[in-house]
Amino acid sequence: MRILSRLVLLGFLALPVLWADPKMCVREAPIPESYTWNFPAEAVERFDELRAGSREVMDRAAKLDAFTRHPRLMGWESHAIELDQVRFHINDMGETLCRLQTIRHVLEPWQQKAVDRITPRLAALADQTEAAIEYLRENQTYLADPAYADYFDQIYEGSRDLREATTRYVDYAETTSEVERLERTPQIEGLLPGS
Repeated sequence: MRILSRLVLLGFLALPVLWADPKMCVREAPIPESYTWNFPAEAVERFDELRAGSREVMDRAAKLDAFTRHPRLMGWESHAIELDQVRFHINDMGETLCRLQTIRHVLEPWQQKAVDRITPRLAALADQTEAAIEYLRENQTYLADPAYADYFDQIYEGSRDLREATTRYVDYAETTSEVERLERTPQIEGLLPGS
């Protein structure tokens, strides 16, 4: 059983991190529902998904950083399992970003800029994760290397940066929506003292 699990983990180490390259996002032909779909509202939901995914990556990167501080307590298999989770969340965020890139042309201008700012951040996270996986693939016995720990610091900082950015985008959308709602609310004269 132990040999089988080692082979499965070694197979994991051969898998790449895939993220949504804008050229890989497939644009589908419009369907009747797309003419009435609220794409800007969908974008806010997607930003929120990116925020949640970046939080997961932050947590996993912090755990991996702790593993590098206690290399005798955690074997390379534990690192591989956590890196697999990081890869899963980054690939999931890549699919979300791909959807945002696909609908970018029908988004609000600020949302288009947000998509443009998110893209390189997610690409950098994918690159750092790929580098950490490559290191683990080649150095399963030397997990205390400070260069290896640096990958997790960079993944953590990059995912924190992505989380803060997406939080700002979601907060901005919620505030804008509330202002618009209040502007549509009819004013009622005479209900407040002095009016």
